[in-house]
Amino acid sequence: MKRPAVLVLPILIALASLGVQPASAQEDVCTGTGNMSTGSGLGELPTQVTTTFSITFTAGTCALGLGFAASGTLTGACGHFTGSGISNFGQRFALTSMGAVVVLTGRVTGVMTVVEDPTDAGSCTTGSARRFVVGAVFTKDPPCPPGYAYVFREQTINGVGVYVETCWPLA
Repeated sequence: MKRPAVLVLPILIALASLGVQPASAQEDVCTGTGNMSTGSGLGELPTQVTTTFSITFTAGTCALGLGFAASGTLTGACGHFTGSGISNFGQRFALTSMGAVVVLTGRVTGVMTVVEDPTDAGSCTTGSARRFVVGAVFTKDPPCPPGYAYVFREQTINGVGVYVETCWPLA
């Protein structure tokens, strides 16, 4: 069953009222709507697939004016998937859907709604849904400066070895 795209707006407004705020002055706060597409069609449970995804904002903004796009992989079905991705600025994140609500964690933190695109010829009921409408409110870490990239490195904190993701010189 196709859900009208108008469902995204009330959910987005409700999420915005939660007051997503940056944890530091350098984080970027984003809100907007856009599209998510998958490499393979998604269907209903119990059938699950592993496929690629891409997300692009078509309307909305980030406070620092940097925009947002992302790609990655996900495993699951319509409304029931987990995955990980990387933004157009190198921020790694994980995503977990619970129905139409998707929780984002990592260097991109917040919530997103994902509903079937009513113009998509595919459908969750037939296992062929590949285009979705998204609405999101989240924060993202600032990009690394030129000449740097996010890397994992081992660090000792209070005598315990941990892996930390940080900006590190490329040279």
